[in-house]
Amino acid sequence: MTKLYSYKEPTVIVGSAQFKVRMIETPLNNIKTETINKPISQTNYSGINGGFFVGNYTSPPKRGDSIAWSYNDQGTGENHNYNGSASKQESRKTFVVYQEGNFYFGDTMNAKNITEVKNKFPQVREAIGGIGLESSDWGSDLAYYGPSQRTFMAFDETSKRFGYLIISPERINIPAVKSILLQIGLDSKNAVVLDGSGSTALSIPEYKFFGENRYIFNMIRLRRLQR
Repeated sequence: MTKLYSYKEPTVIVGSAQFKVRMIETPLNNIKTETINKPISQTNYSGINGGFFVGNYTSPPKRGDSIAWSYNDQGTGENHNYNGSASKQESRKTFVVYQEGNFYFGDTMNAKNITEVKNKFPQVREAIGGIGLESSDWGSDLAYYGPSQRTFMAFDETSKRFGYLIISPERINIPAVKSILLQIGLDSKNAVVLDGSGSTALSIPEYKFFGENRYIFNMIRLRRLQR
């Protein structure tokens, strides 16, 4: 059997602090947004927590607040098609996995809804809403510079065919996320920030971190661990 992912713990430096982030590397055709409406610890999936949502963290969320759309889940009611709500959509940075021929590639774009994503990427397979890494994306200095546990995802610049699912159990701000991406060989323009703080979670056979074990709307999971 061949593993379809690599789990890594790169050491990074932020200011005077040195610590490890936790990272899953996998081909982009092996990731899927999955609506779970419960803590990751209550699933058998491997992956990280997903985007933002509306809820109280101790019961199933009322709804998603970030695009969480999978080609495989069309017509099931599982997809959330908007950044924000249907009545109040917001243009936010969104991670897109699309197909060309036999290959899957990554990209990002600002979008309000899945229709805008499909207009740019007719062969979209996964769309995962988050927030960008510029100060203008965050609405306030407190949100941008405030430290918190973080979850983020990116794709590689060279082939655009590998995804990186990353958490920082250490409390960091968004400029630190940008620095970490650079240190591990990734570009912030190819990344989105997902929900963080007590929602930050990662589960893989080699390592588990569940933060505050919150109920979350969706997670970014691996389709398969091996073949």
